[in-house]
Amino acid sequence: VELILRVAPFGLSLSFALESCLQCLRAAMGCCGSSSTYGVAPQKIPDVIAKLRSKYGSDVLIMGIKDQNQPGKMCLSGSVDQNLISAIHQVLLEDPDNRGVKQAKDEYDRMWEVNWHETKLTSGCQMLSMAKKYFPKGKVLIKLFNAIAAQGWSLSAAPNFGGVESRDEHGTPTSCVDWPVFVFYRDPDSIYTNEHLLFAIKDSNVPGKLCAAGPVGDMEAAMTSKLQAFEPSVKSEKDDYDHDYDVVWRNTSITSGASLMSLAKSYFPKGKTNVAIIDCAYSFGWRAVAAPNFGGQGDSWPCVMFRKLKNANAPPPEILFGSIKDSNQPGKFCMAGASADKIVDVLCGALAKVKDNADVKNEKDSYDEDYDAVCRNVCITTGMAAFSLKLPYFPRGDSMATVLSALAAEGFQVACCPNFGGMLDSWPTFIFE
Repeated sequence: VELILRVAPFGLSLSFALESCLQCLRAAMGCCGSSSTYGVAPQKIPDVIAKLRSKYGSDVLIMGIKDQNQPGKMCLSGSVDQNLISAIHQVLLEDPDNRGVKQAKDEYDRMWEVNWHETKLTSGCQMLSMAKKYFPKGKVLIKLFNAIAAQGWSLSAAPNFGGVESRDEHGTPTSCVDWPVFVFYRDPDSIYTNEHLLFAIKDSNVPGKLCAAGPVGDMEAAMTSKLQAFEPSVKSEKDDYDHDYDVVWRNTSITSGASLMSLAKSYFPKGKTNVAIIDCAYSFGWRAVAAPNFGGQGDSWPCVMFRKLKNANAPPPEILFGSIKDSNQPGKFCMAGASADKIVDVLCGALAKVKDNADVKNEKDSYDEDYDAVCRNVCITTGMAAFSLKLPYFPRGDSMATVLSALAAEGFQVACCPNFGGMLDSWPTFIFE
């Protein structure tokens, strides 16, 4: 602020002043051992963490993947013991792309107990290659999660950290970073086996693909049939870019795609198609436990992680697939599933009592054919926030609490939240059971 005030009288532009400030900040933040970096003096970190865990318990484990970094890293924090460390290390060393990993800790790793450097858990930056950037390596990830589960930890959530890394002179994002994070809880009496299954959606690709890593088995033929109902050319076939997966269904259309020469929104998920995918997996005893989002530099790779029930013949729950389209006129909450029309009526009745949502109604238009019902004219985020100091598209607590409470009253709970979209658009999505 002081720098801006000093340069303003000399006629220098505000953008120049801001960039100068940022350069000063970058130089200061380069001292990554400072308390400004961590919010606490580095030498006090172990003691502060120990006090927090003694007060709140330590049955939580967090894993972060830092592939958009040199070196690539996998970071672990929480109740980490030697058995868990050894199991993870062994999985990494057995993977051909990760034989050079090593346990190490540098000045950027102070907030993590254990760190592996030189990891390759995604396709990386892919210079001079046609491969997609930072697409997850399915096979090694499945082995990692199986090994962690064998130590008594259950994957519970996968929040996506990151954001815009750079913008052009008009403020348009030109590069983004994504940091997939996984939250585990200690679960000695889990209803699941240790087996995991990963679905990764590669719709920003020609051809579109649904990639699966894990024990797919007889589901391969069943999923092919399900997907062919929406796109007859779908087939199970791998190519040279798919060696990190066990099964790949190609020619899929799971989102709206690039939507070139169209007013449709890019890479908005197709609700009915996604419900069919999840229903198929559930019919084979799998259940969605988390939805990590990989990507970077503009690409977004929505994923769903499943675990196998010990009682694989248990009747599957009904699925609802809901996606928020607030970066749109009008704002929409789109729902797909057997009870979608009934639930949207309930949502409209509840949201009508919330500020700025008085005009909501159950109504579809020509852009909504992939959904069973749409709650229209919703305000679930702050929107564009034009001519305002508010952050654009930040979620509104009142609207979201109303949505989740209304669904809970009808017996539906959130299973996981995949994130669709790309550099310019983000489509928050919910899988309800």
